[in-house]
Amino acid sequence: MMYIILLLVGIPILEIVAVTLSGQWFGFWPTIGMIVATGVVGAFLAKRQGMKAWNE
Repeated sequence: MMYIILLLVGIPILEIVAVTLSGQWFGFWPTIGMIVATGVVGAFLAKRQGMKAWNE
């Protein structure tokens, strides 16, 4: 049970650190662009896989 709590707390902290470091390294707007781009690609893939599963 403790490992699940550590994962639920640790992964978001690592993500915040990664976004912060990315913002410092690449800049604000490129970081926002990467976040939006991964969201768009993720939504596209989720829709495609969902439609594929629905049709089977």
